[in-house]
Amino acid sequence: MIPQFEESGALPPGMHPATLEEVENRFGTQSELRKVQMESVKWMVDCLMLRNEREVQNTRRKLARLEALYRVRAEEKGGDHALRDATMESLKRFINQFKEEIARYEAHHAAPK
Repeated sequence: MIPQFEESGALPPGMHPATLEEVENRFGTQSELRKVQMESVKWMVDCLMLRNEREVQNTRRKLARLEALYRVRAEEKGGDHALRDATMESLKRFINQFKEEIARYEAHHAAPK
């Protein structure tokens, strides 16, 4: 849920998970420009979604490779610590992104109970 604005007119600090519908209802309908911007956001989100089992399987293979690389890098010693930390952070972001994409696909394509 998106919290109310503070007196300053800004959202409170922090992460505010929300559905695309909540974002659109709160921010995407005030003007024609906002409506066009919201359509662009929807288009970008649609481009990022996995559409079929083939894409899911490819993403799972990529995820497995990234997780293996992450484990190898985690065991490395020496070298530039700042570079290694940045690499690990980047790998972790990609790993989390792929996991989220797979989970989103599975949630939207779950068999009805």
